[in-house]
Amino acid sequence: MSREAFEEWISAPPYELSIAKYPDDPSKAAWPKCYRDISVQIAWDAWQAAQAEAVPEGHVVVPRLAVSEVLRISERQHPAWEEVRTALLSAAKGEQ
Repeated sequence: MSREAFEEWISAPPYELSIAKYPDDPSKAAWPKCYRDISVQIAWDAWQAAQAEAVPEGHVVVPRLAVSEVLRISERQHPAWEEVRTALLSAAKGEQ
């Protein structure tokens, strides 16, 4: 998610915090482009860290139980499931 999404979230109720930033010019501010409110800056830093560990755009998290169930069903279904089954097993092992 973007900085715009963060700013929309942090400035909306119930938080309603200021998203004012220091100037971009380092000669005019010790922390250029940082939020003036330290709690907003800390929230922004945490937001970025969380996004770095989040599921990539276009992907979803699937519980292992659901994958196991698909694999169980695929063993007794149409042969076309073999490709799906192989792909799921490879993904679960971290193979590409």
